Amino acid sequence: MYLQDFSAAGALTQDTAEQISWKTAEYNTKIVLVVDHRRLYAHLLSLCWDELDIRTGTPMSIVVGDRESGDDDEDRRALIDMVDYIREMTATAPTRARRRRRFSFH
Repeated sequence: MYLQDFSAAGALTQDTAEQISWKTAEYNTKIVLVVDHRRLYAHLLSLCWDELDIRTGTPMSIVVGDRESGDDDEDRRALIDMVDYIREMTATAPTRARRRRRFSFH
C-alpha cells in the first residue's frame, strides 16, 4: 500500500471529476482519495465531487493498493500517475468551482 499527500492545484469541477473517475479504470489496483477526513474510492469521485469542495490548496491524500497479492509496480505507477493527473486536471480549473447541491439538510 502506498500513500501520498498533496494539494489541489485548483478547484474540482464536474468535468474534471468525471475525467479523474475514468482515469482510474486504467489500473487494477484500489485507489482511494482522502479529502477533509472523508475517504472515497476514486472511481466514485464524479458522484460526490461537489460535496468535497476541493479548491486551490485543498489538502488531499491518495492511497493505492491494499491488496494481499497486489502488483507493487502497478501500485507505484498508479500512485504517481493519479497524483500527477489530479494536479494537472485541477490546475486548468478555476480556483473555486461553483458547487451544486444535490441534497439539502434541514
